[in-house]
Formats: sequence, C-alpha cells, structure tokens
Amino acid sequence: MKTNLCLTWSLTLTMFVLCARAEADLVAYWDFEEGSGATTKDQINVNDDPLTDTTWITDPALLPPIATTAAIGFDGVTSVIDTAFEGIEGNNPRTIALWVQLTDVTDEALSQSLVAYGGRAVNGQKWHVRINDGGDPRVRGAIRTEAQGGNQTGTTNLADGNWHHVASVFPGGDGADNTDVIHYVDGILEGETGTTDEPIDTGIGGVFPRVSIGARRQGANAEVDSELSSFLNGTLDDVRIYDHALTAAEVQSLVPEPSSCVLVLMGAIGLMASARRRKRLSK
Repeated sequence: MKTNLCLTWSLTLTMFVLCARAEADLVAYWDFEEGSGATTKDQINVNDDPLTDTTWITDPALLPPIATTAAIGFDGVTSVIDTAFEGIEGNNPRTIALWVQLTDVTDEALSQSLVAYGGRAVNGQKWHVRINDGGDPRVRGAIRTEAQGGNQTGTTNLADGNWHHVASVFPGGDGADNTDVIHYVDGILEGETGTTDEPIDTGIGGVFPRVSIGARRQGANAEVDSELSSFLNGTLDDVRIYDHALTAAEVQSLVPEPSSCVLVLMGAIGLMASARRRKRLSK
C-alpha cells in the first residue's frame, strides 16, 4: 500500500513540476483577456501593446476550447498587433505557441502571418511563424517557420475553419538551422515537408522589427518601419513565447481543457483516496 501511495505522490509531483516549467520560462505572453479596448497587455513584460483594426471576440461559442473569455479577430487586410517585445536573438532556443482559427479557408489567402520578428537583409536573420501558402512538396495551409533563406513546414492543413493549437519549437545551439524546428498541431508532432537548411542567427533590437502578431514586416530589409504584409484573416488566442524548447509533454499540457495537469492531479487524488479506502477495509 505504501508503494502505491509513493507512486501516486511521485506522479503528482512530476506533473506539478512539468506544468510549472511550462509557465516559468515564458518571456512574452498575450492572453487577450481584456475583451475590450485599444490595447492588449504582454503579461510578462507588462506592456500595453496597441491593436490596429482588430476585433474583440467574446462569444463563448466562438472561442477556443480552453479557459478563456476573449480572443482577437484579424481582418486579413490591415489588422495587426505591434508589440514592444524584441524577440529571441541569435540561435538561442525558443518556442512560439498559440491558438488559431482561420476564417478564410480559400487557397488564395493562406500566406498569413502568426508571429514575426527579425530582419531579412541577411539569410537566417528573421524569425517568422506563419501559414504556408506554397504547393507541392509543401502542404498549403500548414504551419511554417522560416528564417530568411530557409523554412520548415508541417503537414496539417489548418485552414478548415476550426480552432487549432500550434507550437513552433526550436532547440537552438551551435550549428542549429531550420531543419531542427519541430512543429506540433493540437499537441501532436507534425510531419515535415519542404525543409530547407539555413543556419539561424535571428536579429533583434536596433533597426530590426519587434514582434508583430497577425502580420509581418517583409520589406526589402524588414527594418523596424517596413511595410506590413501577410495579414491574418482569422482569430488568435493565448499567444506565448518561451526562451526554451518545450518538450512534447509541455506542449501537450497547453492543449486540453481541463488541462492534462488538472486531469492527472484529479486522477492522482482519486488513486490516493481509493488506496486509503482499501487500507481501512483491510484492517
């Protein structure tokens, strides 16, 4: 009986540590819980970032399957969130995770940006997570992470009108390139299509564009005031940037509702209660 209790407590502690880590290394986080107003707060850096031509979505029937009260709609024409966060530089590890629902599911409108920053004057200098608009061998409508000169593209067409959780994970390190990017869709590891090899050296600060959500600055050199393009036609929620590469379990902990942490904890509590009952009955 003591062995069962120890295993249960060990499982519970492990899940608490796992879930805590998935929160601890957040370096930027927009939860969009304001539900109204002209700005949204980066909860980590406490910045009020301006909203341009976006729409607050508060109807519960239109929100993703998580504990949330609001999301933000983008019109595919001029909508963008220009943030004050510079991004993660060089070849340092990072994860960008978010919920997305694509409103326009036609093939002609799939070159849409999710989160973007960095420059394009030199290969490997930008970091853009977007919806792929190309055809074979890549999948149109799939998640795509690109540096200037290279990309890694997934295999799931997200343009089906449903909410999806996507995560772009980059382990980083010396010699790391686009081939090292890992994608998850709805907590499931993605396949790879159209991968091109480009060493990563993301530029931040100075003339480099800061993080933009729902559009990207894709001018000749993608400087801080470059013209916006690749506008998202859809809805986003719970946009997160981490300074480490989330594990598969950490990504999965962001997806279900109630979260896997809660489910496992409830299960562990149930096992402990059952063990105590069996112990009393055996006396």
